[in-house]
Amino acid sequence: MKVNPSVTQYHAILATALADYVEALVAAHAPEEPAARRALELALDNLAAQTRAFGPSNVHEMLPVEALARGLTVCGDRIEWRAALILFLRSLTPTIRERFAREVGHLPEPIPLGLRALRAP
Repeated sequence: MKVNPSVTQYHAILATALADYVEALVAAHAPEEPAARRALELALDNLAAQTRAFGPSNVHEMLPVEALARGLTVCGDRIEWRAALILFLRSLTPTIRERFAREVGHLPEPIPLGLRALRAP
């Protein structure tokens, strides 16, 4: 059974917003921070499990990439999240390479390629 790509995308949007919320709670020293952090951890655990079980979906939108990267920044390193993030980035790489080959005529150096990929429309 495949996961509906739109469900994964909305899940990622909400997880990213929750990461922002956790950061705001930390800055405000709010007592709600531990509960919000736990909700973020559960959301990203689920997103990572979906990704690892069913593969990346709607990779070109990069919403799960943003959610997982934000979670790693806010909560620290989690092996499962990092593994899911790597799956998304690996599935995105061929598309980026093809686009550069087609539009630029050659591939740039590896580091600028990564930076440009994050800024691509």
